[in-house]
Amino acid sequence: MDSKLYIPPVKLSHKTDYALTAVRFFAGLKSDQVGSITQVAQAGGIPREFLAKVLRDLVRGGILKVYQGVKGGYALAKPASKISILAVIEAVDGPLRVSLLTSPPSKNPLKPGPSDLLLEATVGRLEREVRDRLEKLNFGKFKGKPIERTRVEQTGPEPF
Repeated sequence: MDSKLYIPPVKLSHKTDYALTAVRFFAGLKSDQVGSITQVAQAGGIPREFLAKVLRDLVRGGILKVYQGVKGGYALAKPASKISILAVIEAVDGPLRVSLLTSPPSKNPLKPGPSDLLLEATVGRLEREVRDRLEKLNFGKFKGKPIERTRVEQTGPEPF
């Protein structure tokens, strides 16, 4: 086995996954276009009812803007290159935290020892690194490129 430290993949909530897919959809539109909830649901394979809640969070988080009326819909609130992966995650799930605690510190009856404090400092550095990397990744490369779906050939998410 490789002597390098193995870090398992981060597991995102369905809500975050759907939010990232929705923002990817809107990044693929032309700058004068709006998209409907039905279009996003169909393109991303997302349940429409759940998507409505996700889009509401993205509007509240300043990622999307909503246009009312017959020709209404949603669009990015700012250029795709200014929307980070971190901003989308935090708009729907709140602040990103990396933690090794299985219960809140207030419910942990044991006082942390020196090795626990060292571990917590290490996790703190890991959290800052993850946050920094997710802040640097944005949706700019998808501007004007619609989502393309294939049936069997689609084996994973599009790389950033």
